[in-house]
Formats: sequence, C-alpha cells, structure tokens
Amino acid sequence: MVKYYVVHIILLIAALFITPVQAQDDDMVRFSVSDTVDILKLLRQSDDGGQNDEAVLEALYMSRSMYYENGIKKALSILVRREIVRGNAVPALRYALEWQKILEKDQNSSELVKLYTAIGDIYKGEGIYDNAVNYYLKAEKSFSGNQVNPEVIRLWNLIGNTQLDNRHPEEAVPWLMKIKAYYDERQNNYADRIRILQQLSRAAEMSGNFQQSLTYNIEIQNLGIRNNDQLTIALASNNLGYACHRLGKFKEAVAGFEDAERFALSHPGSMDLASIYVNLAIAWHNLRDPLKAISYLEKATEKNTGSIENSYIEHLAATIFLKKGDIYNALKYNDLALKEASASGQSTTLCDAYGTAADIYQQLFEYEKALEFYKKHLALKDSLLIKERAMRQVLENQQFLLEKTEKEIRLQLANQELQLSEFNRVNLQKDKLQLEKDKLLLDAARREKENEVLLRDKQVQLTSLKNAELQAQQARQALALTQQQLLATEQTQQIAELSQKERMAKLELDKQKADEARNEQQILLLQNQKKIDALELNKQRSFRTTAYGIGVLLGVILLLTGISWWYGKRLNRRLRDQNIEIEAQKQAIGQERNRAESLLLNVLPEETAQELKTTGKATPRKYEMVSVMFTDFTSFTRIAAYMPPEELIEVLNTCFTAFDDIADQYNLEKIKTIGDAYMCAGGLPKANTTNPVDAVSAAIAICNFMNGFNLKQKQAGKPVFTVRVGIHTGQVAAGVIGNKKFAYDIWGDTVNVASRLENNCPAGHINISESTYDLVKHRFDCTFRGKIAVKNKGEMGMYLVNG
Repeated sequence: MVKYYVVHIILLIAALFITPVQAQDDDMVRFSVSDTVDILKLLRQSDDGGQNDEAVLEALYMSRSMYYENGIKKALSILVRREIVRGNAVPALRYALEWQKILEKDQNSSELVKLYTAIGDIYKGEGIYDNAVNYYLKAEKSFSGNQVNPEVIRLWNLIGNTQLDNRHPEEAVPWLMKIKAYYDERQNNYADRIRILQQLSRAAEMSGNFQQSLTYNIEIQNLGIRNNDQLTIALASNNLGYACHRLGKFKEAVAGFEDAERFALSHPGSMDLASIYVNLAIAWHNLRDPLKAISYLEKATEKNTGSIENSYIEHLAATIFLKKGDIYNALKYNDLALKEASASGQSTTLCDAYGTAADIYQQLFEYEKALEFYKKHLALKDSLLIKERAMRQVLENQQFLLEKTEKEIRLQLANQELQLSEFNRVNLQKDKLQLEKDKLLLDAARREKENEVLLRDKQVQLTSLKNAELQAQQARQALALTQQQLLATEQTQQIAELSQKERMAKLELDKQKADEARNEQQILLLQNQKKIDALELNKQRSFRTTAYGIGVLLGVILLLTGISWWYGKRLNRRLRDQNIEIEAQKQAIGQERNRAESLLLNVLPEETAQELKTTGKATPRKYEMVSVMFTDFTSFTRIAAYMPPEELIEVLNTCFTAFDDIADQYNLEKIKTIGDAYMCAGGLPKANTTNPVDAVSAAIAICNFMNGFNLKQKQAGKPVFTVRVGIHTGQVAAGVIGNKKFAYDIWGDTVNVASRLENNCPAGHINISESTYDLVKHRFDCTFRGKIAVKNKGEMGMYLVNG
C-alpha cells in the first residue's frame, strides 16, 4: 500500500510538470503504433468504471514522454472527472487547466465544451457560482453552429440552475425561457416541460413574483390533467396553495392544500402529509380560525415522519394560542418547543421559542422571567449571527484559495513553458524537473497548511463559542449549588441557635437551684446563730422568759420553714413550665426537620437528598445502563379542549398517582411530568442490571391500569385516555439542577431516543428499542416492527411488547 502511494505521487508530479515541448527534427522523440495502443489500452481499462489512478498516471507519463496529444487529453479528462466525483476541487482544477492549455491551442470546440463544463462543475461544487457561470458561458459559446441540441439544452439548464443557486433569479429566467420555448415548440417531452415550468416557478418565488408563480403552476396543473398525471396535479395544487397564500388569497390557498391532502391520503407515501397539514394550519390561522389551525397541527405531529421538526410545529401552535389569547396553552406548547428544540439542537426554533416565552411571561406580568428569556433570545440570536458569519467567512476563504490556486497553476504552466523554451531541453531537463518537483511539493504543502490553519481558526472560534456557553452553564450551576449551600447553612445555624437557647435555659435553671441551696444554707446558719443567742439569754433570764423565747423561736422557725416550702414549690413550678416549653420547642424543631426531610425526599432520591444534606451539594453522576420510559395520552389536547379543568386535573391526578405507585413497585425513579407526559427511569440512583425488565414490567402494569380506568370511563359516558409508552436503554447523566427549586433530572441521547420511541408508538402499545429488546427478549414476547425512520437518528429497529 505504501509503495502504491509513492508511485502515485511520483507519477502525479511527473504528469503535472513534464510539459511537452516541440522537439527539433534532429532529436524528435519517436514512438511506434504499439506504444499508442498500449497507452489507449491502459486508459480504456482504467476508464471502464474503475478507480485505478496509477494506470491513468502511467498512461499520462508515457503520452507526455512521446508527446502523444490524444493520450494526454484522454488521461487528463479521466482524472478531472474522477477528482470532481471525489469532491477534490484543487486536483481537479489542476488537471483541467493543463487540459485547457492543450485544447486552446487546437481550438477543438467539442473538447472545449467538455472542458469548460467540467471546470464550471468544479466551481459549482464548491459554491463559487459566479465562476461556474462564467465557464458554462464559455462552453455555450464554444458550440459550433446555431443548431440547438440536447447538449446545448443541458448547458442552458446548468446556467439557469446555477444562477438560481446563486440567488440571481432574474439572470436565470432568460436561459430557462429558452429551454421552455424549445420544449413548447416540440410539444412531445412531457417530463422536461414539467421540470422547466417548476424551475421557472421557483425563480418567480425567489423574485417575490407570486402571481407569475401562480401562472406557471396553473400551466403545470393543466399539463398534468391532459396527461392524467395525478401526482403532478397534486403537487401543482400544493404549490398553487402556497402562491395564493403569499398573495393573501387564504381561501384559495386552503382549497389548493386540501386537494393535495386528498391525493396524499389516497396515495400513502406519495407526498409529505405533515408539510401539507402545517400549510393548512397556517392558512386557517390567517383566516382567523385558530381551532382548525390547532387541529391541523395535531395531525401534522401524528403524521410527521421527520420531514419537519416537532419543535417547529409546537412553536407554531404556541404562537397561534398566544395570538388567540390562550396563555395557558401557549405556555404549554412553547415549553414543549423549548424542550424539543434544545434536545434536537434546532437553534433557530429555540431562539424563536425564547422570544415567545418572553412575550408570554410579559403578559403574565412575570417580568423577571420575561427578561430572562429575552436575554436568552438575544444571546442565541447573536450566536447564530456569529456562526453564520463564520460559515460565510469559511466559504469566502475557500473561494479565495481556489481562485488563487487557479492563478498559481496558470502562472506555473506559463513559466514552465517559457523556461523550457529558453534552455536546452536535453542538457537541463533533469535539473529543471527536480526543481519544479520540489517547488510543487513545497507549494502544495504550503497551501494545504494555509487551508488547515484557516479551518483550524474557524474551528477554534466555534469551539470558543461552545466553551463560553459551557462556562456560562457551569457558572449557573455553581451559583445554584452556592445558594443551596447557603440555605443549608442558614437552616443549620437556626438549629444551632435553638440548641444554644436550650443550653442557656438549662444553665439558668442550674443557677436558680444553686441560689436556692445557698439561701437554704444561710437560713440554717441564721437559725443556728439565733439558737446560740437564745441559749445565752436563757442563762440570764428566768425560766418563764426562757420558755417565752423558746416559743418565739419555734414560731420563727415554723414561719421560715413555711416560707421556704412555699418558695421552693413556686420555683419548682416555674422550672417545670420552662422544661415543658423547652420540650415543646424541641418537638417543633423535630417536626420542622422531619417535614423538611420529607419534602426533600418528595423531589429528590434518598441518596441524592442525603448527599445534599451532608455535603451541601449533589455531584452529577454517569450511569452506563439506565432504562428510560416515556408515556403520554393520544389526542390529549383535543380531549382536554372540551373538558372542565377540574375534571381534567382529577383524571391526570388519578392516572399519575397510579403511575407513581407502579414505578415504586418496580424500583423505578419518577423523574417528572410534562403536561400529559410521564417520565421515569430504572437503574438509578442505585445502579442495577434488572432495570430493562423492571421498566417493561411497569409499562405493562400501566397499560393494564389504563384499560381498567378507561372501562370505567366508558361506563360513565366519559372520554377515554389511550396511553402509549416508549422505552430505551443506554447511558445517561443524572443530577440536581435549578437555583431556587431542587429538581432531579437526567440527560443524554438515551432520553431523546426514548422520547422518539414514545412518539413513534401506536396508541395503546409499548414500543421498545433494539437495545432494550436484547435485554428483555428472554422474559417478554415482542413483535419486530422493522426499521423505522427516527428524527435526527436515522432508521432504528423497534419492537412492540405483546402484553
């Protein structure tokens, strides 16, 4: 393989820079008929649908060494076509310019037409439309004679379509009209006549001349009627509807779209029903009938096969509800649009949804949220403008490099021819060839390096933008964690203050007890002193005085004892009341603590809540195998529009409460509910290997519950709610988000795929992915649905669980 590439490079350099020169009679290179046969054989073998560049380069080298022009031109034409197909613009242009130098000497018109067309194709493939048109015009002028033939028609078509791609419809129309006149004169090529009319209609739309577009589509429709081509008639009806809509003829637009709808319904797969329903929704909205508009948007969502982003449809519904004044539904659908656009990376729709969210919250007088969403809208809008400018700069740089390459190649060829004519071909050819080889390699390396540097700079700019967004997101998460830590610190401080008050109360109680003991001791000392004094008096007084003193002393002792007993009783009562009050405070603190922990466990898993209480933060974790389940009710919006809000909320509460019980039963963690959608997952926060089976078992239990619930609804004459379930198993990241209210959530491609599976699930069924099926097929009977197209994922294998 290495040897092949070395030979390939050597032959390529030799083919590019060994320029043929006119030999003098005395040293003309002679070649035989057998040599030319060998060259043509090599070229014929390599051009027979193969990719053998080595053989073509060998033939080119042999042709140049013998100055065999037919071989040179044939080899160059093959190499040009191959490099164009591969998308290698620079090598293709180099070969083409060498081919051009030979052909312009011969003035072979048919060969020049092929050459100029090939160079035009190179520039068109790179998006450099002005240069492409110039070469197509050269090819058109190179035709000999004035007779119009299919090759001329092809060139006119290339010029017209390239001008349309270049957003110059007024310059495309004259060429397209020439083709139309040619086909109209013959009246026998139906498919080509339809195609050129469609191109003219496109040009008229680009120019803003929708009346002219209407005329062309009427002509297309008439041709379809004459040829009984129902598909062409339906396509023309849809395009007529679009033209009428742009002209403000909304009733005529609805009629055209409805004709297209009838054909699409009777011929499944022939047209995109989702696009037709979106067109009808917009037309009915402009006819001031929002209910019909919303009903068609619901149909568009049901029939959407990925041709239209669901986020675009949801944002359109939010806009219609907002203009209608239905703020609740506008907010609901806009939230869905935000979620869907964010998950699928639809930046334009996400930007529009941020702006709509700002308008909604402004009408709800929540100016802080409105300002927040408006800032997001402006930031994303600026980001999109920066990306657009970056892409435009890349295209301009690419155009500059290609044009620069063309000039350099032309200059190299001219210099080469001039230098070879000035020096002796025999004596100096080897040295010159080596120098030109080295220069070519250096120039090629330099140009490739410049191109890589430019692309790397653009990638660095885009990466910087992404890093800035990630840093902003990390800052917001850090702020949220800081606020959580502050809240936890404040709660801990409050508990510490209460504990401190409790200790102070105990200290005060101990002090009071010590004071009482000291008072009692002083009383005893006083009593003893009085006894001593009384004895001294008894010695000096008579028996009667002694008796009287003893009686007085006893009375005083009794009085002091009564006072001491009364004061002690009062002090004990006061201490008992303080103890009761302290115990009540302890119980209140305990109740508040239990209540806070209960509330925390209601919104967070136990492990996450414990980590948050212990460390003040919850570290996001990655899980290798998690089964994510999404459920929702089909036609929920239509049913909800006719139900009283109280009854609707009661139904949702009944169903979601049952779903919660089932999730607990099968060890699943409830993540959140969004409107009528319910999301849960197995395998977190504690990882396990049974979560695929647990999720499918829970899905079957949910379907069985809904069957019983709907039976009661039917018996009561109330609407039924048919559930559909999507399950996918894979990697996710999980953690706590939010800066004011805690929310445990999961992210990753697994969540998006599970949502897509639920969207693609038939009503009343459980739709699982191929990865989930491989993990549960030993437990459950499933039916393979085939490969189904999934938005942003391509085709995916899906299975229905036979419950």
